Amino acid sequence: MKSNRILMLKQGIKGVFKFKIQFSIILILTFLASLILTVSISTNRRLQHEYNDVVKVTQKFDNT
Repeated sequence: MKSNRILMLKQGIKGVFKFKIQFSIILILTFLASLILTVSISTNRRLQHEYNDVVKVTQKFDNT
């Protein structure tokens, strides 16, 4: 009976360790995804702002 408890405890520790690794990987992937999203949104806003500044400076022309 005692050896059964030791084996169960051993398996439980292995399960917690595996879950911890999966949780860590999910956290890292979530961090990377949010970093990429933040950088792309920031770059998009900067490009739009600079484009609007450049377009204001140029003179409007008529093609007709």
